[in-house]
Amino acid sequence: MDEAVAEYIRRTVLKIPRDEIKAMLQAWGFLSEAQLQTLNFHQIKDSISRDVVQLCEEKSADIKQAAVLDMIYNHIYPNKRMWSVYQMNKTGEETEIFDITDFKKKFKRRLRSALKNVTINFREYEDNAIWIRIAWGTPYTKPNQYKTSYVVYHSQTPYVFISASILKSNLPLLCQALVVASNYHDIHEMELRSHSLDSLKDIVFKRYNQ
Repeated sequence: MDEAVAEYIRRTVLKIPRDEIKAMLQAWGFLSEAQLQTLNFHQIKDSISRDVVQLCEEKSADIKQAAVLDMIYNHIYPNKRMWSVYQMNKTGEETEIFDITDFKKKFKRRLRSALKNVTINFREYEDNAIWIRIAWGTPYTKPNQYKTSYVVYHSQTPYVFISASILKSNLPLLCQALVVASNYHDIHEMELRSHSLDSLKDIVFKRYNQ
């Protein structure tokens, strides 16, 4: 396993409150139940994180798998980030049937055609929310896993929630990929920002339903 991946997994585990580490690792599903039983969750977090890394070494975890654990953490603790709301617009009134596979393919293709060094992960949730995690590199450097953008898109609405840790120059690339993938015409930022993703959703979804 790559040293950078090992360190990333270790730091992700350290962020999780100790009494939630086991549940989050179970939700991750990368380590088997038998492996999880070998962990002592009563020791200090630093020791737990190192033991988790050792188990991941045995299974040769890569950055894609490590990113999934980070996504689970961010889904449970969205308030750790600052979120902005964007609204997309269509030219006509036509509604198309949303195809998640097509969306992912177009999104990846568009972003990668603009920037080769980028890690993209998707995770779907039961409330029709698609979570996207993007780690950005440059033409000459690998993606920085510690400075990621998170996007939450509810496919039945024109709203996108973006939490960005990126160079300003990458935000237009992200917006472009979203518009292309979801078959909209354009996108603009609304004057709504908050650490509370749920309250932002309440505000815009109420407006949309009215």
